[in-house]
Amino acid sequence: MSSADRAVAGHPPAYRDPVRSGGPVVLVGLGTPEVTFTTNDLVARRATLAGSTPLGNPADVEAVLNMIATGEPTIAVRTIGFDDIPGGLAELAAGRVSGRRLAVSPAA
Repeated sequence: MSSADRAVAGHPPAYRDPVRSGGPVVLVGLGTPEVTFTTNDLVARRATLAGSTPLGNPADVEAVLNMIATGEPTIAVRTIGFDDIPGGLAELAAGRVSGRRLAVSPAA
Protein backbone atom coordinates (compact mmCIF):
# COMPACT_ATOMS: atom_id res chain seq x y z
CA MET A 1 0.00 0.00 0.00
CA SER A 2 1.51 3.35 -1.01
CA SER A 3 1.24 6.50 1.09
CA ALA A 4 -1.34 7.78 -1.41
CA ASP A 5 -3.53 4.81 -0.55
CA ARG A 6 -3.47 5.53 3.18
CA ALA A 7 -5.72 7.97 4.92
CA VAL A 8 -5.97 9.90 8.14
CA ALA A 9 -9.40 10.03 9.73
CA GLY A 10 -10.86 12.88 11.70
CA HIS A 11 -11.80 15.65 9.30
CA PRO A 12 -13.51 14.96 5.98
CA PRO A 13 -10.75 16.49 3.82
CA ALA A 14 -8.11 14.68 5.89
CA TYR A 15 -9.40 11.20 5.22
CA ARG A 16 -11.44 11.64 2.04
CA ASP A 17 -9.12 13.52 -0.29
CA PRO A 18 -6.15 11.09 -0.14
CA VAL A 19 -8.28 7.96 -0.58
CA ARG A 20 -8.26 6.52 -4.08
CA SER A 21 -11.30 4.72 -5.44
CA GLY A 22 -11.45 1.35 -3.71
CA GLY A 23 -8.78 2.39 -1.19
CA PRO A 24 -8.73 1.82 2.56
CA VAL A 25 -9.54 4.21 5.40
CA VAL A 26 -7.74 2.93 8.51
CA LEU A 27 -8.48 4.33 11.96
CA VAL A 28 -5.28 3.77 13.93
CA GLY A 29 -5.20 3.65 17.71
CA LEU A 30 -7.64 5.35 20.03
CA GLY A 31 -6.80 9.00 19.46
CA THR A 32 -10.37 10.25 19.41
CA PRO A 33 -13.57 8.71 20.77
CA GLU A 34 -15.66 9.64 17.70
CA VAL A 35 -15.07 10.11 13.98
CA THR A 36 -17.78 11.57 11.75
CA PHE A 37 -18.17 10.83 8.07
CA THR A 38 -21.05 10.29 5.70
CA THR A 39 -21.84 6.89 4.28
CA ASN A 40 -21.59 8.51 0.85
CA ASP A 41 -17.90 9.24 1.54
CA LEU A 42 -17.24 5.50 1.78
CA VAL A 43 -19.80 4.22 -0.73
CA ALA A 44 -19.01 6.68 -3.55
CA ARG A 45 -15.30 5.84 -3.35
CA ARG A 46 -15.91 2.12 -2.71
CA ALA A 47 -13.56 2.56 0.25
CA THR A 48 -12.89 -0.01 2.94
CA LEU A 49 -13.09 1.04 6.61
CA ALA A 50 -10.84 -0.75 9.11
CA GLY A 51 -9.70 -0.24 12.67
CA SER A 52 -6.26 -0.97 14.05
CA THR A 53 -4.83 -1.01 17.55
CA PRO A 54 -1.50 -2.33 18.79
CA LEU A 55 -1.48 -6.03 19.54
CA GLY A 56 -1.09 -6.89 23.16
CA ASN A 57 -2.81 -7.10 26.47
CA PRO A 58 -6.13 -5.17 26.68
CA ALA A 59 -5.23 -4.31 30.30
CA ASP A 60 -2.16 -2.46 29.00
CA VAL A 61 -4.31 -0.43 26.61
CA GLU A 62 -6.69 0.38 29.47
CA ALA A 63 -3.76 1.45 31.67
CA VAL A 64 -2.43 3.77 28.97
CA LEU A 65 -5.88 5.30 28.39
CA ASN A 66 -6.17 5.92 32.16
CA MET A 67 -2.76 7.61 32.13
CA ILE A 68 -3.83 9.84 29.24
CA ALA A 69 -7.10 10.70 31.03
CA THR A 70 -5.14 11.93 34.07
CA GLY A 71 -2.75 14.04 31.99
CA GLU A 72 0.27 11.77 32.07
CA PRO A 73 2.48 11.02 30.34
CA THR A 74 3.31 14.19 28.45
CA ILE A 75 4.03 13.25 24.87
CA ALA A 76 6.02 15.50 22.57
CA VAL A 77 4.04 16.01 19.36
CA ARG A 78 5.22 17.86 16.27
CA THR A 79 2.59 18.57 13.63
CA ILE A 80 3.51 18.19 9.97
CA GLY A 81 1.59 18.74 6.75
CA PHE A 82 0.64 16.01 4.30
CA ASP A 83 3.51 17.07 2.03
CA ASP A 84 5.93 16.44 4.92
CA ILE A 85 4.82 12.84 5.54
CA PRO A 86 7.61 11.26 3.42
CA GLY A 87 10.23 13.23 5.37
CA GLY A 88 8.58 12.29 8.66
CA LEU A 89 8.65 8.62 7.70
CA ALA A 90 12.32 8.93 6.73
CA GLU A 91 13.10 10.50 10.14
CA LEU A 92 11.21 7.66 11.83
CA ALA A 93 13.07 4.98 9.84
CA ALA A 94 16.39 6.62 10.70
CA GLY A 95 15.55 6.68 14.42
CA ARG A 96 15.57 10.49 14.59
CA VAL A 97 12.03 10.93 15.94
CA SER A 98 11.47 11.74 19.58
CA GLY A 99 7.79 11.75 20.50
CA ARG A 100 5.19 11.67 17.73
CA ARG A 101 4.56 13.24 14.35
CA LEU A 102 0.96 14.23 13.65
CA ALA A 103 -0.02 14.87 10.01
CA VAL A 104 -2.72 17.52 9.73
CA SER A 105 -4.83 18.49 6.76
CA PRO A 106 -4.21 21.99 5.39
CA ALA A 107 -7.94 22.63 5.86
CA ALA A 108 -7.82 21.59 9.54
